[in-house]
Amino acid sequence: MESAWSDDADLSPLTIISDILNTSQDQFSQEFNLRGRAGPLDWLVGAYFFEEEATFSGGPVVIPEVATVEFDPIFGAPNPLFGVPLSEFILVVNRARSTAVFSHLEYAYTERLSGSIGVRYMEEEKRVENLLGIGPVMSTGDSRTFDNLSPMIGVQYFINENLQVYGSVSEGFKSGGFNTLVVFPREDYLPFDPEQVTSYEFGVKARGERFTLTGAAFFVEYDDMQVSGLEGIEPVIAATRWGAVLAWLEHRPRSGGHAVRLRRLDRSGTPLGPARTVTLTPEGMSAAHSAPAVAAAPDGTFVVAANGRDDDGVGMWARFHTAEGTPLGAPVRLNRYTAGRQQMPIAVATQSLAF
Repeated sequence: MESAWSDDADLSPLTIISDILNTSQDQFSQEFNLRGRAGPLDWLVGAYFFEEEATFSGGPVVIPEVATVEFDPIFGAPNPLFGVPLSEFILVVNRARSTAVFSHLEYAYTERLSGSIGVRYMEEEKRVENLLGIGPVMSTGDSRTFDNLSPMIGVQYFINENLQVYGSVSEGFKSGGFNTLVVFPREDYLPFDPEQVTSYEFGVKARGERFTLTGAAFFVEYDDMQVSGLEGIEPVIAATRWGAVLAWLEHRPRSGGHAVRLRRLDRSGTPLGPARTVTLTPEGMSAAHSAPAVAAAPDGTFVVAANGRDDDGVGMWARFHTAEGTPLGAPVRLNRYTAGRQQMPIAVATQSLAF
């Protein structure tokens, strides 16, 4: 499969960095199984093989006007993209090879009651190779191998020929890998752990002359769930007398939304303490934020605003802070009209206060 695509790599309202990538993907898979019956026992054994190679070529393109300006012409803050190459070609190959063996047994204890057990063993290798040795990641490549044994057990009972109940407990596995889509420079590819799941299910199946009815209840428990998310998106910055205030969105996998993060910087761009989350909505209300905004007054006080949930849809929320970053009071809802969606706040500064 061949594809070509482009995206806004800086994820800000301005056109600063764009990614232009071409992808080529090839994969092969094959499964063999053998099944049979020995009296009340039905059995199945099998093997599975999978191999994939995906090549990414292209890279980020920096707008020339951005990379050639050393300092912000208004606030004098240093430009972190000054001197960055206008474009950089990368050639990254992702490889995966997986083998598995499995078996499933079902035994009929009586004409109405049967039980089943199964097991699957898998071993998978993930490899990433930076063929040219350039790009935002300095490493030329890395590899990791994952293995897992996943069992299952189940039982089913026919109350009569038209009514059946069943239950099962099973485990599943999804191997880890590497994050290869990188915007900001780092020394190596950041790996992520495998995902494991335990599933419990109970169900009933019934049928009549003119209908079939099925129902099931299940509970699924995940460990190290893998989700795709973007961090450091929609960055906004405001200059202050001691440096700058930077705010951005950070993905929260469990809630599925984004939180607003805040960090203070001195005039050289050095962080003044760790980044922290800005609480913009009252306790108990969803913190799914977007479109952050920030402004600072000459005395150093500043305000952070963003879209957030309100009583009916989406509203605009803000929180004021001292020059040291301490919140001044509780979050403030900016919109008085709450029906539907009110969004996209803009923060500006006056002589004595930011709002």
